[in-house]
Amino acid sequence: MTKLAERKSVSMQRKLMVYWTVMILTVGFMMLFILSFTGAFSNQERRLQECLEYQLEYLDVSLSCQLDDLTAQSITLSKQLSNEITQLLEVNGMTVSELDNQPELLEKLQFAMYEKLYTTLQVCECSGAYFLLDATVNTEAENAGHSRSGMYLRFANLNDRNTSGKDVVYFRGIPAIARNEQLELHNRWELEFDTSLFPGYEELMNNGVNRLAESGYWTKSFPLTQTWENVMLLGVPVLDGQGNVCGICGVEISSIYFDLSYPAPDSKFGTMILIFAPVGENNMELGKGMVVSDAYLEQSTSLEIKKENHYFSRYKSENETYVGMHKQLRAKTTDGRHMGVVLLIPESSFRSAAFSAKLKIASFFLIFLVLMLVLSVYLTWRFVAPISKSLMAVQSEELYKGQQSGISEVDMLVNFLLTKSDAQPVNGTALPPDIEELFTNFVSRSQDLTTAEKGILKYYIEGCDAAEIAEKAFISMSTVRKHSGNIYRKLDVASKDELMLYIELFRRCNRLDDLLDR
Repeated sequence: MTKLAERKSVSMQRKLMVYWTVMILTVGFMMLFILSFTGAFSNQERRLQECLEYQLEYLDVSLSCQLDDLTAQSITLSKQLSNEITQLLEVNGMTVSELDNQPELLEKLQFAMYEKLYTTLQVCECSGAYFLLDATVNTEAENAGHSRSGMYLRFANLNDRNTSGKDVVYFRGIPAIARNEQLELHNRWELEFDTSLFPGYEELMNNGVNRLAESGYWTKSFPLTQTWENVMLLGVPVLDGQGNVCGICGVEISSIYFDLSYPAPDSKFGTMILIFAPVGENNMELGKGMVVSDAYLEQSTSLEIKKENHYFSRYKSENETYVGMHKQLRAKTTDGRHMGVVLLIPESSFRSAAFSAKLKIASFFLIFLVLMLVLSVYLTWRFVAPISKSLMAVQSEELYKGQQSGISEVDMLVNFLLTKSDAQPVNGTALPPDIEELFTNFVSRSQDLTTAEKGILKYYIEGCDAAEIAEKAFISMSTVRKHSGNIYRKLDVASKDELMLYIELFRRCNRLDDLLDR
């Protein structure tokens, strides 16, 4: 298109077409550039919502299946252990409370329960399995009120989610079983459980059991005694022959195992923070759940949940604000709250990523806008300069020779005038067909002017500028500009210079009456 504009003697109509096309493109890219900063072409909030929904759907299905399976396996374990306890008590004619200070019977019971506990550990997606009984080997020992007999098996040295083939360590229980089964004692091994360190123990023991299938509850996350690991325990009541709660059994999910099972998802907004914790309507307690994050997040923090738009929620702590989504799960804590899975991104990270995305799109439009502006300036110079030069040459009657303006209509008229003798009047001399057609079309277009616009055109013919027209016609400058714009549009001229060139050509050819009489 620009090559066409640079050719000598290109028609004014074609040049105007190129000029206005470039101007329209320039204005269009300017608007696109502005819109790109408003996010019209890159709704980052919507993109974040889609990313969160996709990841959350996967986590919801995966976690729900795992938690349901763990609950089912723990209930099965509870039934098996209940049968063993019932048989032992019936054979010996005892109650559970009478098992206190009976180390031989407690050891025999643990030997009977070991295989069931070990099998549960191997088939479940967990990091440990345990049971404890409401009895102790020595009621006279220090802390006996919180000490309870039981067994706790854990996987050692977890480095991936696959637990098959992993070493099992003996964390709690009678050491004779570890020797018999050739299990390594954990370096923090103890004979019995300290129930004061077992969150929710009292609730699990004291709550009645209507249906065992609905009695599985998760403890809050807590540090495992004398280790650097945090764990959550699923607790299911163990019943004696009369249906009374006599102990607890279940499985463990450690912080290491959870990190390996559910690594924090990546996104274009950065690595997300994954949280498995109790979720209420308006808050979430990090200290009672698991947090997977590359960024620092204080687990004792309670996050306030605010639903501020339809894309995602905001989660506010004392020092930071996050954006994300959460979904409530069927699993419940010992205090009756639902567990939930939550995905978060620091709001500052999201805003930074969203701005970068907008900036990329805006930069793309800015490059094209600059190119269009440069092209507009170039074409304006290429088109306006010939018109101004032609107008000055015609007005001063110093017609150029051997040169061309680049406008075919003007060049033909100048060549025509140069071929005439200075003594021979132009009036009455037949104009070239192309020039005659140019004048005829211009006069025809002038017929579309209103009376007010014709009055303004007459002032231009008389040589008045805009200020003089406003003064003589007793109208405002804005009205003059409005009429002038209409005149340019109807006469198909780009500027006042081009209009004055036409007027001067009509004057030189003694054809002004064709315009004034219309």
